[in-house]
Amino acid sequence: MYAYWSKCDPLTSGQVEKSDQLLPFFSLNLFKDYPGVTGLVISSVFSGSLSTVSSGINAMSCVTMEDFIKPNTKWSAKTYNYISKGLVVVFGVLSIAMAYLASQLGAVLEAALSIFGLLGGPLLGLFTLGFLFPFVNSLGAAVGLLCGIVVPTWIYVGSKTYKPLPQFIRKLDFDTSGCNFTFDATVSSPVGTSSYPPIASFYSVSYIYYSCYGFATVLVIGIVLSLLTNGWKNRNEVDPKYLYSILDHWIFGWLPEKAKSWSRCGVDRTVEEEDATIYKNNYQDNSVHNMEMNDEKDAHGGTTELPKAPEARSRL
Repeated sequence: MYAYWSKCDPLTSGQVEKSDQLLPFFSLNLFKDYPGVTGLVISSVFSGSLSTVSSGINAMSCVTMEDFIKPNTKWSAKTYNYISKGLVVVFGVLSIAMAYLASQLGAVLEAALSIFGLLGGPLLGLFTLGFLFPFVNSLGAAVGLLCGIVVPTWIYVGSKTYKPLPQFIRKLDFDTSGCNFTFDATVSSPVGTSSYPPIASFYSVSYIYYSCYGFATVLVIGIVLSLLTNGWKNRNEVDPKYLYSILDHWIFGWLPEKAKSWSRCGVDRTVEEEDATIYKNNYQDNSVHNMEMNDEKDAHGGTTELPKAPEARSRL
């Protein structure tokens, strides 16, 4: 699109008001001699969006029903069916309200990525804490997640209060010398830096980095607070099978065990390996026993009652 309008920018010339209108306007100009093609392009975009939104609404309704309503109630299946359909309507209305709110936040893509960054980055940080750091406790994880949401939200609100200056945006040059019509080329001058506080430069960070700020905040706050609340002493209470260390991969089999133990923060994996061995042996024993039972049952024509399988020797 930039090459197509390299000599007549639609935004500068006033042909469109927002960058979100560029794709429909581009398809309208590109396929103006082919009736109906523009409608197919736009309908394809909307169909892709609607499929994503519909699956998300159904998923939220299902999660709300299974995790919050069913565990606390004892109603009939018919009642749960009606409630599930009602939740779909409620979440649909909320989605429409959020769409209207996003339209007031500027470009739709920027608003969507900003909202995703405010929540997605902190959640990724929370899961990272659980996977890689066995000494992180619930207090550190909860406070870290809260701070991870607050920090990028604060930056987002600041960016809407103090608009980024051109030296931070660094947009490509737009040319209007090829426009074959007249238009008002008056461009509003940006607000002077003198009216901005020093921290306004920090608010000019790109919205793409909101998730990075949230992710880093969760890691730093979660680790530091857990260490200050005796998390390191209690790290061996975590079940090792829920932890992950990239150095345990077979590619790094040549590394000494001391280095691998350092990556696991000193947590011993002996118990996990013993449990895995016991489970594997019991699974093989039960498989062989089931095959012998089936063979004996076939030999008796499937009518003989066979003895029960021996109990598993493992606590698993």
